Amino acid sequence: MIAQTNDIPYRLSILRLPAEWDEPQLRSRWAEITNKSENINALYASPVWFDLLRQRHRAEELALAVAYRPAGDVAGVAPILFKNYPFQYYISRYPIITRQLRAAHLLGSVPMLPADPQVSSQLLDLLLDAQVDCVYMDTVPVADPFLASAMETWRNNYLVYAPGGSRPWHLLQIPANSEEYLSRMSSKTRSTLRKKAKKLAESAGGKLEMTRIDSEHQVGEFLANAVIVSRNSWQHEILGNRISDSEDERAWGQRLARAGLLRNYLLKCGARSCAFVVGYQFNGVFHDVELGYDREFSEHSPGTVLLHMLIQDLCDHQPPALLNFGLGDADYKQRFGNVEREDISIVVFRKSLNNYLLVRSHALLRYLVRAVRGIVKK
Repeated sequence: MIAQTNDIPYRLSILRLPAEWDEPQLRSRWAEITNKSENINALYASPVWFDLLRQRHRAEELALAVAYRPAGDVAGVAPILFKNYPFQYYISRYPIITRQLRAAHLLGSVPMLPADPQVSSQLLDLLLDAQVDCVYMDTVPVADPFLASAMETWRNNYLVYAPGGSRPWHLLQIPANSEEYLSRMSSKTRSTLRKKAKKLAESAGGKLEMTRIDSEHQVGEFLANAVIVSRNSWQHEILGNRISDSEDERAWGQRLARAGLLRNYLLKCGARSCAFVVGYQFNGVFHDVELGYDREFSEHSPGTVLLHMLIQDLCDHQPPALLNFGLGDADYKQRFGNVEREDISIVVFRKSLNNYLLVRSHALLRYLVRAVRGIVKK
C-alpha cells in the first residue's frame, strides 16, 4: 500500500481493455511502483506477471485498477484476476464441502494503492458490482498498513472474513554466502544434514546431484522428472496432481524462464529423481512455490536435503535477499526460516443473509473441529 501524504482525492478506474493496460506511461509507472513496493508478494502484482497471465487467461478475466491524482498521474495500481475461489469446509487437512464462488482475486494480495480507506472501499464497490460473489486476498501480512487503514471501514460496509484465521509465515533472510549460512548452524545440525545426505545417496546406490533449472531448454526434462516424484508424494495422495508435464505447463515454464523468473531445483540420487522445488525469483525474493519428494526415500529426508543444498545455491548464485516459504507452518519452514510473521487470507462479501449464513456455517465448523481436537488431546 502506498502512503498518502496529503488530502488530495483520488479517482479510481477499472481498466478492462488490453490497449489500456499497454499504455506506455502507465506501464512505466506500474513497474516503478512494483519495484519500490515492500510487499513480499509484489511479483504477483507486477506487470511482468500480469503479462504472463494474459497468455493463460482471456482478456475478460483480467483487469487493472488504477488510482489517479487530479493532475492525471498514476498514484497506485491493483491488478485483478477474475476466477472461481473454492470456499472449502475442512476437517483436518481434508475438504468435505467446496463452494465455488465467483471471485475477484487481488493479485499480490495487498493492493498497491494510496492508503486511503475511501480508495480501497471504492475498489471493493466496483469489484463487487462486477457480477462476482466476493473479493479475495490470498496472503495479507497481519502487520501491513493496508489492514490498519482499510479494515475498520470495510467491516462497517462489508462482510469481511478470514477463513483460516492468522497463520505463521516463515521467511529466511539469505546470508552473504554459503560459508556464513553453514557457520550459523550448530555443529550437530551440520553433522545431521551431512549424514542424511550420505544415507540418501547410499539408499539409491549413487551420488546426490542438485540441478538448478532457470532456462527454457531445461523445462521439459525438469517437468518429466518432477511429475514422477510428485506422483509418489503425500501431496498427490491428499490433493491430487500438483504438477504436470503437459504442453501448457511446458509453455508456462518456458515463458517464466524467458521473463527471468524461473528458478526450479531437482535433486537426483544416482539416476533417480527424489525431490524437486518449483520456485520463482523477483525483486530480491525467492518464492518456494512447490516442494515435493518421493515417499520411498522419506526415511532419509530428501526434501530437507534438497532445501539445505538449495539455500547454499541461493547464497552464492544471483542471491535474493529473502526466501519466502509461502503458506503453511511445516517443520522444515520452522527449522530453516529465521524470520516469522503472520498472514491471513481475506474474503470480502456484500452484506446479505445468504453471505452471513455462508460465513457463520464455515466459522462454526472451524470452531467445532478445534473443540474436538482439544478434547482428543486431553
